[in-house]
Formats: sequence, structure tokens, C-alpha cells
Amino acid sequence: MARGGRRRPEVEDEAVVLRTAPLGEADLLVTLFGRTLGRVRCAARMARRSTRRFAGGLAVGGRGRARVALVPGGLGRLHAFVPSKDAPALSRELRAFACRGYVAELTDALLAEGDPDPEVFDALVRAVHVLDDPTGAAVPILRWYEIVLLRRLGAMPALDRCAVCGAATDAENVSFAWERGGALCRDHATGGAGVPAEVLAAVGSFAAWSGEGRGPELDAATLRFVRGFLQRALAPHLRRPLRSLSVLRDLLRDPAGGGPGRAAGSRDETVPRKA
Repeated sequence: MARGGRRRPEVEDEAVVLRTAPLGEADLLVTLFGRTLGRVRCAARMARRSTRRFAGGLAVGGRGRARVALVPGGLGRLHAFVPSKDAPALSRELRAFACRGYVAELTDALLAEGDPDPEVFDALVRAVHVLDDPTGAAVPILRWYEIVLLRRLGAMPALDRCAVCGAATDAENVSFAWERGGALCRDHATGGAGVPAEVLAAVGSFAAWSGEGRGPELDAATLRFVRGFLQRALAPHLRRPLRSLSVLRDLLRDPAGGGPGRAAGSRDETVPRKA
């Protein structure tokens, strides 16, 4: 209740849990991404003990109907979170848990508070659904979601057109410079690093994918390049290092782990940083 005994207005929204942290002895600090609210931080009173208001839990990646009292410039209050009936139960499999944590943390680290984006919300819901499906295309959906966020930020590098003038690039060996926005044509190629066109085409195949079905089918070495390329593109926009990345890498050092992290004995391949 607000000062003076007035109850703060409550809003309801479809939301995904991005992050939780202990707050005091029984409360939780919860970060949600709402379809119409955007990213919001809330205090969930007694959430670590309540079996009524938070009966379905507040697992990272969980989707449900949130009832929130917003506080301008302050911490909101999460009064209830009811899991969506059409949302499947979250997988307890370790790989799915780690991948879910990555897309949630990436969203939390990139998007501004209170800035709604229904398209990104739908993409996040899609990504979590695929990651929880043992037959889903986990690696492609991670790369696809990274591209969704890069586009949201206006930070997706140019791949097949010059970042400076929009002209077509060299068909075989593309000049590329991160600080100039990506691929460069011959007229603007001074100082750029040469990159095989097929490598940028691999990134482009994920950029052109809708997120439905199995996704681009590429060999392991090319997938490593795409991963390194996109993580290099995302890095300047992160507000903090991603703990979930180290979890993924530790998990996937085991060759049986599979998936998007660093495989044993491999290294990230990406476009040279220095132009």
C-alpha cells in the first residue's frame, strides 16, 4: 500500500520471468519481461514461502499472468503470478535449464527498463518453447534469438551490403570492420579485414530464418563461427558480463552435452576485431 494508505494501481500483463534473487528472509526480487510492460523489477513478498499467490513458482523462463503494482522510478510489487495454461512445464533437464537461463539473462542485460516490445516478447516465448523441447533445434534458436535482440538494438552488422553506402560487396572476399558497421564495398574497404563471403552468408542464413522448423543446417565449425560472430556483436551492448555463458561452457565441456557452448578443444571463430 502506498503512503497515506492509498493502494497503488495494479496492472496485469502476460510476462516471462527473467531473473530472481533473494530479498530479505522470505521475499524475492523478480525481474519480468511483460508483453505490454516491458522489463520491470518487482518485490514479491513472501514468495519464498507462499503457496497461494505463487503456487506455480517463479522459475526463470516461466511464462504467466503477472499482477503488478508499479512504482514510478522505484521497485514495483508483484502480487501474483499465475502460469499460463498454454505454457508447457519447464524442462528440468540441465541443458535446457542452462539455455533458458542464457536467453533470459541476455534479455535482461540488453533491454531498457519499462520499454515494451511485443515482437521481442513473442520471440522470447518461442525460444523458451524450443529450448524446452528435447527434439527442438536448440542451437539455431539461440542464434536466431540473438539476432532478434541485435535488430531490436539497431546493432545487427551489415552482411551482404556495404555498411557505409549500401552497395553490393565483393562476391568472394568481403572487407569487414566492426567499428564501421560490418561489411564494406570496394570503395570503402580501406582498413577492413577480409572475410570469406560464405562465412557472412552463414550468419545471414540465421538472419533470414523465421524461427520455425529446424533452422539452417551447418557444420560444427561454421556454427562455432556464427556463435562467435554474434557474441562479438552483442558484447558492446551488455550492461554486465553474462554468468550464464560460463555455465553453458562448463556444461558443454562434456562432449555428450552438445549444444551451443564451447566444445572441448575448440575455440571461438569470429571476424577479426582489428580493422
